[in-house]
Amino acid sequence: MIRFIRVVLLLFLLQVVVVADEVDGNSKIANDAGASKDVLQKLHKEPLTSFLGLSQTKLIKALSASTFLKPTNSLDIRQDNSLTYYSSPPDGIRFISIKDQVFNVDVCSDDVDGFQTFRGNLPLGLKWSDTTKDVIKILGLPNDSGSVPSDFAYGMAYFFDDLTLAIMFTAQDSGRIKIVRIYKKKRSAEELSELKQQVLLNAKSLLSSINNDSPMETQIVKESINKDEGWGFVTIKFPSGTEIDFSLFGAKPGEAINSAKRYKLKKVDDVYELYFPGDAKLVHRFGPDGKLVQVRVTQGGVEFCKNKFESGWTDVIVIGEKR
Repeated sequence: MIRFIRVVLLLFLLQVVVVADEVDGNSKIANDAGASKDVLQKLHKEPLTSFLGLSQTKLIKALSASTFLKPTNSLDIRQDNSLTYYSSPPDGIRFISIKDQVFNVDVCSDDVDGFQTFRGNLPLGLKWSDTTKDVIKILGLPNDSGSVPSDFAYGMAYFFDDLTLAIMFTAQDSGRIKIVRIYKKKRSAEELSELKQQVLLNAKSLLSSINNDSPMETQIVKESINKDEGWGFVTIKFPSGTEIDFSLFGAKPGEAINSAKRYKLKKVDDVYELYFPGDAKLVHRFGPDGKLVQVRVTQGGVEFCKNKFESGWTDVIVIGEKR
């Protein structure tokens, strides 16, 4: 297990907000890592980069004048305290703004749940079919790389003075690009302080209902596996009493069999984790006995959690801060 600093969705919390994760594999960080200044100049000229810094009015006007958004599609706008989210899943594009200024642009492939592939050109000559090796040939070694559980992806990040380019892949070696993310790095001290407070409040609010003898707890009630015959499933009981089965093998491993909701069950370090749909990126982690032992949420690109021990639930913990 190698400890490394993983760049995540919103690197605006601590000038460059990073989250420490433990992952298997090697982080491809080298002394000469990072794309050249020439690449930065090209990135600044990319059409997608031009959306950064725009107000809501100017963003909608710019999208209307571009080919990125079909005239028949509308932009979904959602407010979450100080953050505003803009997305058009049929067009494979999404934005995040704060104080009416866009600071994050994502374009997605249909490997991202609910999205169709962005039909515009990817920046810097990248293609959706590119693997990590292909991208390194084009941009050089990344400044950081590793598993990004919140995006169900393997990620590589390139740092520049004012921008970060993050590229997410479906898998580390042979996987293709699923998300290309461009965002502004620098924020004022006042904005950073406000964002940190808001993120912490949001996370605490989302986790406040999890305490001793909480009715919110889920539990694994059955696990059946027959590797010889190639089948297996896990049954999870929800607080409402509903039991949902998850397939472990086959064409869609980890997906719910008897529910239309986009849950995802994954095995991490020999225990199961249940990923809930939604922007909060809620995760339930179960112990070997099937009982809930950890709840995590992601806010502002930073992961927060509560752990359960014999004595009960801990307070909210921030997972990984700038060190």
